[in-house]
Amino acid sequence: MITHVVLFRWISEPEKQSRRLAEALPEMMRQVGGIAGYEFGSDLGRLGGGYHAALLVRLPDEDALRRYEDHPAHHRVIEERVDPALDHLATVQFAS
Repeated sequence: MITHVVLFRWISEPEKQSRRLAEALPEMMRQVGGIAGYEFGSDLGRLGGGYHAALLVRLPDEDALRRYEDHPAHHRVIEERVDPALDHLATVQFAS
């Protein structure tokens, strides 16, 4: 199993930007297919971590991760919902 983790820091209006992304994720995941599961949530603001939201995507293997990364629906969400509002992004992928 591969877990893909993305942390988002928005330029402004973090609640609005996180909501906009959350609204697009179910359809993106459906279009991409091969997703074992995903979670998205906004930071609770308790530890001052510096990011506003996190996305965890679970995929069965590295081939599925590559398909996810290359899929047009994934690129569309990035271009339309993430890039215009993004201050900083951090990612990590790990096998479990």
